[in-house]
Amino acid sequence: MKIKYFLFIFLFSLNGFAQLKDLKKHHADLKKATTDSLRFNALINLSWDYSLADLDSSAYYLLRAESVLKKLKSNKYVLRYTVNYIEAQANYNNRKGNYAKALELYVECLKLSEQQGFKIYHAYALLIVGMFAEELEDHQSAIVYLRRAEKKFLELKPKQVLFDEVHVFNRLGEIYANLGKTDSALYYYQKSYGIGQTNQLGPGELAFAYYGIGTVHQRNNNLEIAKSYHQKAVELAQTQMNEPSEVPNQIMARAYKGLAEICKQTGDIRGARSYYEKIVENNREKDKILLLAYQNLAEITKYKENDLAVGYFDKASALRDSLYDNRTQKDYQRILYKERLREKQRAEAEQKKAEQTKMLIQYAGISLVIVCFLVGLILLTRSVIVNQKWLKVLGIVGLLLVFEFINLLLHPYIAHLTHHSPIGMLAIMVTIAALLVPLHHKIEHWATNKLIEKNKLARLRIAQKIIDKEREEAEPMT
Repeated sequence: MKIKYFLFIFLFSLNGFAQLKDLKKHHADLKKATTDSLRFNALINLSWDYSLADLDSSAYYLLRAESVLKKLKSNKYVLRYTVNYIEAQANYNNRKGNYAKALELYVECLKLSEQQGFKIYHAYALLIVGMFAEELEDHQSAIVYLRRAEKKFLELKPKQVLFDEVHVFNRLGEIYANLGKTDSALYYYQKSYGIGQTNQLGPGELAFAYYGIGTVHQRNNNLEIAKSYHQKAVELAQTQMNEPSEVPNQIMARAYKGLAEICKQTGDIRGARSYYEKIVENNREKDKILLLAYQNLAEITKYKENDLAVGYFDKASALRDSLYDNRTQKDYQRILYKERLREKQRAEAEQKKAEQTKMLIQYAGISLVIVCFLVGLILLTRSVIVNQKWLKVLGIVGLLLVFEFINLLLHPYIAHLTHHSPIGMLAIMVTIAALLVPLHHKIEHWATNKLIEKNKLARLRIAQKIIDKEREEAEPMT
C-alpha cells in the first residue's frame, strides 16, 4: 500500500535537503568536514539527496552515517543525531517500498523525539503517522495525530515550518471532506489557501488548496464553482511538472478525479472518460486514485469496447490486490495499534500526574487552614477573655480537623496495607483516634489551666485599672 504524499513529506522534511541541486554542496560539505558531527550531517544529507534517484548510493551514505554515529556516543547531541538518522532510515525504506518498516521507524522517531523534547522532529513524526492512519482509513486517529502535528508546528518559527503547516491543513481538509464534514474541510483548505496567496509557498501548495476548495463545493453540489477550482489546480500543478517530486502528478490526479466525477454527475460520460484516461496517463503512483480510474474506465467501456474494458478490469484487480494486501495491512495496523496503546498509556500517566499535583495542592491548602486555625486560636486567647466553653468547642473542631487530615494522608497507604478491608481500615483509624483523643484531653487541660490563669490575670488587671481610675477621680474631691 503506497502512502499518499509520503514522498511529499520526505522531500521537504526537517533537513530540507532532498533536492538534487544540493548534491554538489553536500559533497563539498563532506570534504570540508573536520569533525564527526559535521561529517555525520553531510552523510545524512547525501543519503536524502540520493534517495530521489539512486537508492544504492543513498544506502551507502546511510551506512557511513551509521558508522560515524557510533563515534558520537559521548557527544551531548547524540540523541538528536540518532533521531536524524532514524528519520533518514525511514526515508530510505519508504523510497525502497518497505512501507511497514518506514512506519515502524517513524513511530520510533516519534517516541524518542517526544521523550527528548525535539519539537520539530516530533511534529514531522506526528504528521507521517497521521498520514499512515489516514491511508488505513482510521480517520479519527489520523485527525488526532494531525491536530497534534498542527499544534507542534504552530509552536515553531513560522518560516521554518510554514510549508509543513500548510500540508497539515491540506491533509485535515481532505480527511474532513471524506467524512462529509464540509465546513471543517473548508476551514482548513481556506487556511492553506490564505498562506498560499501570500506567495510564501510554491504553486504546488496553492494547487492543493484549489483542489480542496473545489472538492468542498462539489460535495455541496456547487458544480460550476467546483469545476473552476479543479481546473485552477490542474493549471498550477502543470507548472511544476519538471520538479523531481511526484506531488504535481498527485495533485493533478486528484483534480482530474474531481472533474471526472462532475462530468458523471452532469451526464457527460465522454468528458468523464477523458479525465480518467488522463489520470492513467499521468499518474505514476499506484494508488487508490489510479484504482478508481481503472474501475470507472472498465465500467464506461464495458458495453462498446469489451476488450478494453477487460484490460482495465484486470489492471484494477491487480492494483487492488497490491493496495489491499492483507499481510501488509496487518503490519501497519499492528504498528499503529502499539503506538496508540503507548499514547493511551502516556495520556493516562499525564492525567495521573495532574491528579497527584492537584491532590498535593489540596493537601497544602488543608495544612494551611489548620495552621491558620491554630494560630488564630492562640492569638484569640491572648488578646481577649475567652469563655472556657468556647475553648472546648474550638478544641473539638481542631481535633476533628487534625483527625480528618491524617485520615486523608494515610488513607491510600492504609487501603493498600489492608487490601481495602473495611474492618482493617476501621481498626487502624480507631487506633489513631485512640491516640489522638488522650492527647487532645491533655492539650485541652493544659490550655484550660493556662486560659484560667490568663483570664484571672486579665480580670485582675481590669479591676486594678478601675480601682486606680476611681482613686484618681476621688482625690480632687478631697
